[in-house]
Amino acid sequence: MASNHISKFLSLILRHKPETIGIKLDKQGWAYVGDIVAGMSKAGKTVDSLDIIEIVIDDEKGRYSLKDNDTMIRANQGHSIKDIDLGLTPLKPSEVPGWLYHGTNSRFLEAIQSQGLKPMGRQHVHLSDNPETANNVGDRRKKKDTETHIFKISTVEAMNDGVVFYKSENGVYLTDTVPAWLLR
Repeated sequence: MASNHISKFLSLILRHKPETIGIKLDKQGWAYVGDIVAGMSKAGKTVDSLDIIEIVIDDEKGRYSLKDNDTMIRANQGHSIKDIDLGLTPLKPSEVPGWLYHGTNSRFLEAIQSQGLKPMGRQHVHLSDNPETANNVGDRRKKKDTETHIFKISTVEAMNDGVVFYKSENGVYLTDTVPAWLLR
């Protein structure tokens, strides 16, 4: 059974630093599972391909995808690697809920209220289709003596203003930025 620290290490590799284990992702973010297993082993993390596949299957958030008979893996979103193209297609208005939500730590409120939502080192801003999920995301970054704040975004107003939305394979809504005036 794959451990939580192996899952976090896999996320680091596939979203941010593949060079940590001496691999490169292709232009769409895919890597061979065998290369990951070999690289992790060199880094002192003993795993096999079944451990990697188990992480994908057990991941409640659906962070990863497999293809080619489970020989290739990629992260579905959250990359800080700029040249990864996930092949996202802009959504039509009928494909986007009326409201999307973003949870954040209250210590970032002032900056967000003046500058809007930005990807902050990632390729996209991550949004959810319900406030509960946004709250859970915001709580992850919560520090002692701070609160989670949920921003609500009218997708109709946003799309009328030129904001383009995408949806990752695991159901996370993505966009490049959300101007401050659209945040409620």
